[in-house]
Amino acid sequence: MRPRGVAGRVEGSLLTLLGLEPAALQAVLEHSAQHAPGVSSVRVTAAEEPPPHVRVVDAEAGFVCKKCRLAFSAEASLIGHQRACCPGQVGWAVRMIAARYECKVCPGAGFDKAQDARRHCESDGHRARAPGAPGLSLPPPPPPDSPSTALSHEMEDVVNQIAALAAKAAQEGSADSNANNIRDFCQDGSRKGPGSVAASCPPPFAVPSTGL
Repeated sequence: MRPRGVAGRVEGSLLTLLGLEPAALQAVLEHSAQHAPGVSSVRVTAAEEPPPHVRVVDAEAGFVCKKCRLAFSAEASLIGHQRACCPGQVGWAVRMIAARYECKVCPGAGFDKAQDARRHCESDGHRARAPGAPGLSLPPPPPPDSPSTALSHEMEDVVNQIAALAAKAAQEGSADSNANNIRDFCQDGSRKGPGSVAASCPPPFAVPSTGL
């Protein structure tokens, strides 16, 4: 979370050795020269246009003792220095604020420069997590049936039911016809003519008993 020149420096570095832009350095020097109690904030880096899926946030880049103009990466280090060297001005400091670029889809991915954030967004790991990445998008849902399509399905069902009933009726009619044909024949194989009665057919032949 440190601007260029702060992170790699030893605590208590001279302000002029931080590598700040001239405008930012001048702003910090002006706030330090006021010698006012408390902490004042100065932006030392301007925010650039972030790439997609990246947001810009303000981050503490370090603290400068207003009396000594020495820089420290953390407020605790500054307080320790002031208690030892500036007992009457403990807490008098300039807080440096820098723009930081954080990826919204990759947890823990934060960068001090926009170009580093752009490079991250081009990586395979980021692309795999980004919305719309290949293999992560869901197929579109099927379109709902239109009224005409639903009506066609219903008509098809009705036609199938009618065809099934017709086939069943035809089978039953064929079975009744066969039964009538069988009854029209006598046991001797003669066919009953029109107007004949069942009595005209001779009775079955009886076998005489031998008495055995």
